[in-house]
Amino acid sequence: MATVDDRIADEAVREWLGEEARLEPLSTMNSSAWLVASEAERYVLKISEPAEEAGLRVAAWLEERGQRTGAPARMAIRGGRLVALLRYAEGRGLEKSATDVDLIGRTLGGVHSLLAEAPVPDGLERWPWHYPDATVIDEPDLRAAATRAIDAANQLAPTTFEALTSSSA
Repeated sequence: MATVDDRIADEAVREWLGEEARLEPLSTMNSSAWLVASEAERYVLKISEPAEEAGLRVAAWLEERGQRTGAPARMAIRGGRLVALLRYAEGRGLEKSATDVDLIGRTLGGVHSLLAEAPVPDGLERWPWHYPDATVIDEPDLRAAATRAIDAANQLAPTTFEALTSSSA
């Protein structure tokens, strides 16, 4: 049985890419998503809350500066939902290895360096995560690193950070 998001996805893809485009559902945490194949092109179609638009604009800004993000090629509001056709970013799943932990660190460091110069789009808070909780991370070394990062952020911007975390608790 097709959901509302399924119908929105089908209509958007047909309009943007044509009748030959194929959709394959993907598992996601905070949105509905499909892998989209159209001729030799691949995309990801994401349907989420309109508030996600600001983050996707940041992804586009990063991609313009050389950081591969799967930035949006098209976006629209349909049925009160944000529909985004994202450029496909080739990749692989992460493993619990020192190599992947190092890769994550280098990637996040590079993104954060770029973001130091980024304009903050309307609708995106400086601290987009209201509940920074390192205890949800299973891997001990990564959890310890996240705890240190949260503590350092709190020391650098205690008023802003504490206000956000206490007001959303």
